[in-house]
Amino acid sequence: MINIATHYPAVLEVSHTSGRGSAVLLEGGRFILTAAHLVASADQPEQLRLRSLDLNVLPAITAIHIHPDWDASSFNNDLALLELATPISGINGLALYRDPLPIGETFIMAGFGNGTGTAQHIGTNSLDTTGEVLNGPYNRDIPANSQFLSDYDNGSAAQNMLASLTGVSSSALPTSAESISLPGDSGGPALLNGQVAGIASYIIADPTYDSDPDNVSSTGEVAAYSNINSYLNWIDYTSQGNPVYQPPSQPADVSTTVAEPDFGSVINHFLLTLNSASSQSITLWYQTIEGSALAGQDYEASEGWLTLAPGETQLSIPVSILGDRQSEADETFSLQISDPSNQWLAQGITLIASHTITDNDTLIS
Repeated sequence: MINIATHYPAVLEVSHTSGRGSAVLLEGGRFILTAAHLVASADQPEQLRLRSLDLNVLPAITAIHIHPDWDASSFNNDLALLELATPISGINGLALYRDPLPIGETFIMAGFGNGTGTAQHIGTNSLDTTGEVLNGPYNRDIPANSQFLSDYDNGSAAQNMLASLTGVSSSALPTSAESISLPGDSGGPALLNGQVAGIASYIIADPTYDSDPDNVSSTGEVAAYSNINSYLNWIDYTSQGNPVYQPPSQPADVSTTVAEPDFGSVINHFLLTLNSASSQSITLWYQTIEGSALAGQDYEASEGWLTLAPGETQLSIPVSILGDRQSEADETFSLQISDPSNQWLAQGITLIASHTITDNDTLIS
């Protein structure tokens, strides 16, 4: 039996002149996750309002981060992060669900679909299938694994839309507290093990299966959620930034492989070392060299003079690795050290080290 709370403090109401919906506070208290369609029309963060059942005063919203691939016409990539001026204290934010989506499991949905000023709308449903099964029947272009679907069952096969329409294995039996998103629940979380697995996005009401076509959120309809597992890279980058790799202090610390970020850039370090210290300054020329990785596309080209002061035996050389979301093979590039003066390296001799940029891209992030 799944344990359902009477209310979820981390679930907040978000409102704008165009309407209202729900959102969820994430771990750390500084970022709130919601649906892009609720907040994309706000010109300024000040136009949004937050409400909590537990706190009377909440920090101001300072930035609205819409997923870069949000498509208002299709509701694909329907996610947004709200950044606060200071972390919320007094409410514990929720962790993101980072495991593969467990199709068939029961989740808890929570939001403000009961109306302004009332208790939260809380219920359960099951993770029936992923959203791309709708592409054929409804001529959609939902990216694989970007959404999950849950139909509102009443025990009748006639209202079991997903099984009837797509052939997926979806039970017509309702869960213990079967429900579906109401107006105002959009942006609210689907919770698995107390973690945020999805964000409520939209409802499909097909009159062939809808038990009450004249009213919203009736049995036979299907709810679509953004699948958080497919957006972890974007959420992590927006809320935390990319990893920061420290300059190596010895050859064993050099990372000869670096994961390509999806967004922004990271710094990868080469290390120049001497077998023994010199009593003189040593000046050498360095430059990056393309391999299968291309300058300006996969990394930032860099060149210049390096100077090791008397007594120094090593020098770290940073190179920026550029992020993208294209699925591609792992790629390599190199750094070359030369001595135009022929003072420190034998004439015609250059030193070359190669590093690999590993691809971690999926269709969406």
